[in-house]
Amino acid sequence: MIWFIFGVSEDACRKILDKSAKEKALRDCEYMEKNGIEMVCLEDKGYPEKFQVLVDKPVCFYVRGDKKILNREAIGIVGSRVALTESLEIARLAANAFVCQGVNVVSRTC
Repeated sequence: MIWFIFGVSEDACRKILDKSAKEKALRDCEYMEKNGIEMVCLEDKGYPEKFQVLVDKPVCFYVRGDKKILNREAIGIVGSRVALTESLEIARLAANAFVCQGVNVVSRTC
């Protein structure tokens, strides 16, 4: 038997109900708990005020560390998936300069 959820495709429902997907989700939750990583969602009390003005705001994102700093001044550094070594060094130096001035640096890592 498959359950249907309004606005969710049958394929997505099957994936949600798939045992291996549940096991992976549990492993991910264990990893997050072990490493002090929290998920912050749009409806959460701790969702940053500054994100509310974004047109395409993230529904959820992950945080490790002090969530209170999310409302402080910040800069995002965006780069290439295939960056040159020199470019990575420039980005690292720029990030360090901002951090030394008390500005949060937001980055995405995989």
